Amino acid sequence: MTAKVRCRNMNHGRSNVLIRHCTDCGETLNATVRNSCNEQLHAERRKHRNLFCHDCGKSLTTSTRPK
Repeated sequence: MTAKVRCRNMNHGRSNVLIRHCTDCGETLNATVRNSCNEQLHAERRKHRNLFCHDCGKSLTTSTRPK
C-alpha cells in the first residue's frame, strides 16, 4: 500500500504521527493527540514559518493583531 502525499509535509505518509494537524495544509493527521495551544504558542510557530498550528489546525498566516 502506498501512502498518498497531499502536501510537502511527509507526516501524511507516516503511521504514527505525533502532531494533531499538518503544519503545511492544516489537515487532521492524528485526532488523538491532545490540543494544547494558545496565542503565545501561535506566535512562536509563526516565527518558525508554520502555515498552520499543529495542535488546533488554525491558519497562522492571518493577522491576529487589532487594526
